Amino acid sequence: MKPKIRSLILVLCAGLLLLPFFGFASVRAIDEGQKVPAPTIHPGILTDFSTLIEGYKMVVNHGENFSVEFNVIEYNESEINPFNNKPYGLSLRYQGNFRSYVSGTWLLFQFGLGSSLGDFHQRKLYINCSDDVIPINLFNCSSFGMVTSNVTYVGNVPTFTNVITFHDIALETYGHGASSISLVFTQHFMANWTKLTVKTETYADLTKMKLYYSDGSPVPLNTTFSLNFDYLVGLIDDTDPNQQGNPVFIIPRITQTSLFFDVKGTEGVQYSLADMTLADNYTEMQGSTQILNKTANVYFAEGWVVGSDCFQRFNDLTYGVTTAVISDPTINVHHTSVPIGWSMSGNPINNWDAPHIAFVVGIASAAVVATVVVVRRRRRR
Repeated sequence: MKPKIRSLILVLCAGLLLLPFFGFASVRAIDEGQKVPAPTIHPGILTDFSTLIEGYKMVVNHGENFSVEFNVIEYNESEINPFNNKPYGLSLRYQGNFRSYVSGTWLLFQFGLGSSLGDFHQRKLYINCSDDVIPINLFNCSSFGMVTSNVTYVGNVPTFTNVITFHDIALETYGHGASSISLVFTQHFMANWTKLTVKTETYADLTKMKLYYSDGSPVPLNTTFSLNFDYLVGLIDDTDPNQQGNPVFIIPRITQTSLFFDVKGTEGVQYSLADMTLADNYTEMQGSTQILNKTANVYFAEGWVVGSDCFQRFNDLTYGVTTAVISDPTINVHHTSVPIGWSMSGNPINNWDAPHIAFVVGIASAAVVATVVVVRRRRRR
C-alpha cells in the first residue's frame, strides 16, 4: 500500500473513533451550515440553602446530557470547621457548576471565586503591599447582583452574557474613612455543538481604593502592590450523589498557564473534558491610559481535597496611579453533541422562585429565549 494512502486511512480511522462521542448529528449539521440550537436559560432566586442570606442562580441546558449553573450566594455557616474548631462563618462567592454525561458517568466541573471566614477551602482575593496582605472580602460589598442577556447568534453559534457584580467592597482603613473596590465579571458564553466556552472579562475598579498597612499607617502613594485572585477549580465524578460528602476528584494535567481535565469517552478515546486558561496577558488602566499586554504571574497547585487552586497575580501595580485591572480567564467544557432541532420545555430547576424573576420573551433564529434580569441590592450591615 502506498504511504500516502496508508496515511489517509489512518486519519480517517482516527476521525471515526471520535464520532461516537461528539455525535454524527454535529458533523451533519456543521456540513449543512445549520444553526446550533439555542440553549435554554432559567434564572432564579436561590431558596434551597439552609444557611442562605441571599443568592441567585442561572441554569443553562444544552442537550439532554449537559447543563450549567452559575450562582452567587451569601450565607453564614454555623457548622464547626473540623480543621480549626471554628465556625465556617460568613461567606460570599460565585461559582460555576458544569454537569456532563460521558460514557455512563456524570462529571461535575466546578469553578469558583469568593471570600469566607473560617472556610478551609476558601477562595481568596487580596492585595499584597510590601508583603502586607490586605483582604478583599466580597461579603463587605454594598450590593451584588446578576444580569443575564438574550441569546443572540454569531454566525451559526448562539451566544449570551451573564454579568456578576460586587459593588463597593469595603477595605479595612482602621478608622481613616471609606475605601473600596468594585468587581465586575462579564461572562461571554458561546454554545457550540459539542463545546461551551465561557470567557470572563474580569474588571477590578480601583478608583475608590485607599490602602493602609495592618498597623493602621497609610500606604504612601506610588508604592508598588499586587492584586491577587485565588480560584478554586475541580472535576468530580458525580454519578453517585452519596459521594458528595467525600467527592471523587479527577486530577488535572497542568501547564504554565492552563490546566486540563482528561477523561475517556466512548470507545476509550482520551480527550480533555474541561480546561481553564488564566491568560498571562492583562490590561492595566491608569486613568484614561491603557497599559496593554502586561504579564500576570499564574500558577496552579493542589487545593480543595485533591482539586486545584489557580493563582493569578497582577504584579507591579502602582498605588495612586493604577485605576483598574482587566483580565479574561477562559473555560472550555466539551459535551456530547446537541441534537438537531433540540429544545427543552418545562422547568428543570427545583425550588425555582418564579415570582421574583422578570422575563422578556424574544425570538432568535426560531428559538424562544428569555432576557433575564436578576438583581437585588442589599445595604452593608
